[in-house]
Amino acid sequence: MRAILYIGFPALLLLAGNPTFSQTNIEINGRLQYDHISYFDEMPNKVNSRNEGFLQVEFHSPKGQSTQWKAVTEVREDLSDKSRNRVWMDELWMKQSFGKLDITAGKQLISWGTADGMNPVNNINPIDYSDLLDTDDERIGVYGLRTQLFLNAFDIDLFWSPVPATGKLPMLTSRWFPSSQMMGIPAQLLQSGATLAIADAPPALKLNDGEIALRIRKQFSGFDLALSYFNGYDHLPEYTLDASGMALPSPQIVLRSEYRRQQVLGAEIALTLPAGFGLRGESALFIPEKGTAAKDSYLQTVVGIDKSVSFGSSSLLLIAQYIYDYNIEGNEYAKFDVRHLFKNSIMANAEWSFNNSLSLNVVSVYNIDSEDFYLKPEISYTTPGGLKFLASADLLEGPNESFLGSYTTNDRIQCKVVYQF
Repeated sequence: MRAILYIGFPALLLLAGNPTFSQTNIEINGRLQYDHISYFDEMPNKVNSRNEGFLQVEFHSPKGQSTQWKAVTEVREDLSDKSRNRVWMDELWMKQSFGKLDITAGKQLISWGTADGMNPVNNINPIDYSDLLDTDDERIGVYGLRTQLFLNAFDIDLFWSPVPATGKLPMLTSRWFPSSQMMGIPAQLLQSGATLAIADAPPALKLNDGEIALRIRKQFSGFDLALSYFNGYDHLPEYTLDASGMALPSPQIVLRSEYRRQQVLGAEIALTLPAGFGLRGESALFIPEKGTAAKDSYLQTVVGIDKSVSFGSSSLLLIAQYIYDYNIEGNEYAKFDVRHLFKNSIMANAEWSFNNSLSLNVVSVYNIDSEDFYLKPEISYTTPGGLKFLASADLLEGPNESFLGSYTTNDRIQCKVVYQF
């Protein structure tokens, strides 16, 4: 009953006040999915599998109208990990077009950037990193007002959110919660029998503490160029160790969160090269607010080249990218910091599609300095009726002191069945 209310309420809310709406003014799409994960190695006191049913329903107005709206709700139930259960509003917005000007208000998902998978300029929406290897559909919508102006080969995108939003990191019961070594917790503290807790204090909901983002993009002959600016919160916390509870009868170590404001200056380029090659790149300079736990400014850059080749009814897409993360002050990052997973890295992606039904995809990342890597082979098959079957593996290797190497026991297989309607 609760799920039905959450799915139906957005549509009723958007249609209220306009009794002339009929069913012909509503289009419905969605996705029904079953997701299973099994790890090769069991870990005590951790969640060692996923058995999850997922339903996402999207209500929206027909395309091409001057007034448009969209409401997307998801229901997720995991029999193995109750912390993943939720009824969630992904999007809820309304858009009004005035010729070349679009104004959108509500909960939105906004994507900026030209690179594949790694986008330093894409800072509006927080990301749920509860599962570090499964973040493709885990962006969190942000309430705000978006204004887009479309001119000849030129557009301006301005977004303002009155209240900050935050992302998520792995919970204590997750296999993806880092080791004490990665978190910088002295081993002797935990060996003394102390328990570990997280005290998360997200930014207060204050109207004068919102976020603003601006992107200006220009299309030239053969390439696109964009400049952007973001002023808001880093949506992931910085953790500081509080061991004052060690003197209590039941010793406790607390990781206290701090959310910092930051400014981000970004640039993007997409260029068409001869012989069908494409060059894409983006770079962002992150300038944190002074007086916070992390004071270092840093520059993240991603440059990639792609090529698509056809073989009759089959096609092959190849993508190769280089990722560089430069700390302006020259300091070392904390070992467990998902902002800086790839500091000097190579990422490659190969996707081979056969007859629009069978496809093979391989994603790999190699960190040159720390010599750890990630490999994900995936095969999928789509039936004529639209039912899609996917099977993949996540493989991590590297030295124990490296980020990916610290998760070598988290190698796993994943199977999905997806139906889109």
